[in-house]
Amino acid sequence: MKENNYKNVTFKDKMMNVVTKLSENIYLTTLRDAFISTAPLTILASMFIFFNNVILDPENGLFSLWDTTKTIMGKYSGIMRLGDIITNATLNFLAVFIAFLIGYYLAQKKGKDAITTAIVSVTSLIVFMPLTVDIVPVGMKSSVTVNGVYTTTYTSVSGMFVAIIVAILSANLFMYFSKFGKLQVKLPDSVPEVVSRSFMSLIPYAITVTAVGLVAFGISLLDQGTLLDMINAVIGTPLRALVSNIYGITIYQVLVNSMFIFLGIHGGFITGPVDAILQLNILDNMQAIQKGLEPVNIISNDFIYVVTQIGGSGNLLGLIIAFFIVGRMKSHKIIAKIALVPALFNISEPLVFGIPLILNPLYLIPFALNIVVGLSVGYIATLIGLVDKISYLTPWTTPQLIRPILGSGGDFKWLIVSIALLVISILIYIPFVRLDEKIKLANQEKDIENRHTELLSTADEL
Repeated sequence: MKENNYKNVTFKDKMMNVVTKLSENIYLTTLRDAFISTAPLTILASMFIFFNNVILDPENGLFSLWDTTKTIMGKYSGIMRLGDIITNATLNFLAVFIAFLIGYYLAQKKGKDAITTAIVSVTSLIVFMPLTVDIVPVGMKSSVTVNGVYTTTYTSVSGMFVAIIVAILSANLFMYFSKFGKLQVKLPDSVPEVVSRSFMSLIPYAITVTAVGLVAFGISLLDQGTLLDMINAVIGTPLRALVSNIYGITIYQVLVNSMFIFLGIHGGFITGPVDAILQLNILDNMQAIQKGLEPVNIISNDFIYVVTQIGGSGNLLGLIIAFFIVGRMKSHKIIAKIALVPALFNISEPLVFGIPLILNPLYLIPFALNIVVGLSVGYIATLIGLVDKISYLTPWTTPQLIRPILGSGGDFKWLIVSIALLVISILIYIPFVRLDEKIKLANQEKDIENRHTELLSTADEL
């Protein structure tokens, strides 16, 4: 009996077991939840950077096109200071927020004191931040050493990998020591619960932070740079390079997105860590623009969205339009009509489950092909300077013909690229729609013939 059950386990069942385990992994879900929670901060920062550099800038912004507004904005350029203040409070402290959220969600998932664990994670991160910084003052060519200050090099996007690693390790260390009753300071019942709970974690907190401090002290004695330098050299830089080049990201997107759609799995539950790495690229671009520099990263989460998710992953808006153009089956056209409006806002579930695309090898080919073409066309167009880099975060439900314009800071040439990708997508899907309907119609005719034969056989028997 067991042997029969084992034989009945399909490839999808095996894959589902693997995916389920990954989607329930406490560290993957913690990273996913932490980055999702920072979305309001990063989108807010993106909005203010966009307004400062695309609209308000008296030299290069939209207002610079007219002499009157250029004069006004030049006179009142202090208005842009508001955007700088907001950006400094959000984007430039993102590593600190991530450390807090990782500690919080990790403890919450383990049923521990979430707030105290989050504080431990932030404290541990700050312990590794040097208080001596070499800077080059404005108007000077040589650097000077400044004591008693923290630099955004460690608190912003560039400190993200350190924040993730330190937060996870320190949170686990704190929760480990918190398990021992002998390390808990217990106060009388008359003491308020908040005070009592905080004192219970005093010794585990002290041990954890002291241990982290000893590690930081040991690193400083090595004279090999900071923990940030070491982690970025060993982990951060190679990992980002792997998913930030066109070949690596294309292989990853084709294998992961195509397979997940084929199996009917929402990829966002699994791809959190890679998405987090890709998000760093667009955050780097935002920081560069804030500093008056040119953005350097082409590939990021938002770039992938605008070139491969027109109407949903695999540019499925093209499939909907293909059904309208060459579709003969009434059921396909009904599903296409239902799926059209959601697809305009990048919601593809009605199409994915309606056709269905799940376990449908025929549509797996054009789906993967659209990802390859989208990434290639978008990358080349950006690389040769035809369009500006995607450097601003936008909500994922923003219509894709508008999204790249906003994401690039107002480059309307992206509209041409988006329309071209949509047309290419339609052309890719059309032959597969025809083939799919040919097969389904043939099967329907075969079913009708079989039923007709059965009826005749029944009539003869009577």
